[in-house]
Amino acid sequence: MTSNIPQTIDLGIVVNVNWLKDHLQAGVIRVLDARPLDEYEDGHIPGAISIEMNAIREEREGVDGLIVGPESFATYVGQLGITRETPVVIYDDYHGMLAARIAWSFEYYGHTNVAILDGGWSAWEANGFSSENRSAVPSVATYEPVINDALIATHDWLHQQASNDKVALLDVRALVEYERGYILGAVLWGWENGTSDENFFLATDDIRSELAQRGITPDKEIVTYCQSGVRAAHTYYLLKKLGFERVRMYDGSWAEWSVLEAK
Repeated sequence: MTSNIPQTIDLGIVVNVNWLKDHLQAGVIRVLDARPLDEYEDGHIPGAISIEMNAIREEREGVDGLIVGPESFATYVGQLGITRETPVVIYDDYHGMLAARIAWSFEYYGHTNVAILDGGWSAWEANGFSSENRSAVPSVATYEPVINDALIATHDWLHQQASNDKVALLDVRALVEYERGYILGAVLWGWENGTSDENFFLATDDIRSELAQRGITPDKEIVTYCQSGVRAAHTYYLLKKLGFERVRMYDGSWAEWSVLEAK
C-alpha cells in the first residue's frame, strides 16, 4: 500500500497529537522523546527515540549548559538517524520546556524542519493512542551542521547592543531569581505565563498584550534568557508562534552573564 503522506513535510513550530498520529505510519518523521530515559522505557510513542538534552550541552569556562560544538552535535544526532533534511518532532512531559531547548539546538545548527508536540506525552496518553516500551534502534546518518547565528545571543553581542533601543531583553525566570540579579534593562515575564496543560504555547491576544505592556513588541529584536537557556527556549518558541520574526535566545543566560560580569 502506497502512503499518501508527502515525503516533504513542513512541520511549522508546533504539531498536535492527532496530526502526529495520522502521519506517524509514513515513516518520514523522526520522533524524539526528551523525557528522562526511565520514563521513555516505561512507555513512549511508537518509533520514538530517546534524546538526552544534556548530551548536546556542555560546560565551558565554568559555565554549564552551553550548546555543544557543531562536530559533537552532528555526531550525536547522526547516531539518532537524523540528517538535516529529516522532519523532526520532539516531545516531553514538561510543558514543552525540554523539547524547546532541543528544538532550538537543532535550529541553531541549520535544521529548519523541527516541531514540538503540543501537550506532549500526557496528551498522547490522554487520547488513548498506542505506545510501546521497546527502544528503537535507528540507522546512523550523516548530519551536516550549518550554524545560524541569528538565533543566538552571546555575552559580547549583548554588550554591543546595550544602547540599541530596538533590542529588548526578556527575563523569563521566577521573581525571586530576578530580584537576586538580572541583566540591565531586562524586563521580567515568567515563562509559565505562556503555557498550560492543554496548550504548551499560549499564543493568544492576552499574552501578546501582556508582553506589549512590558515593551516586548514585534518591531523589536527580542532576546530571551533564564538561568541556563531551557525556560528561555520555551519563550523563544512562544514568541515565534505570536508572530515575532526577530527572536534570539541567550544560550549562556544568567549562569554565564553572572560569571563573566564578575571577572
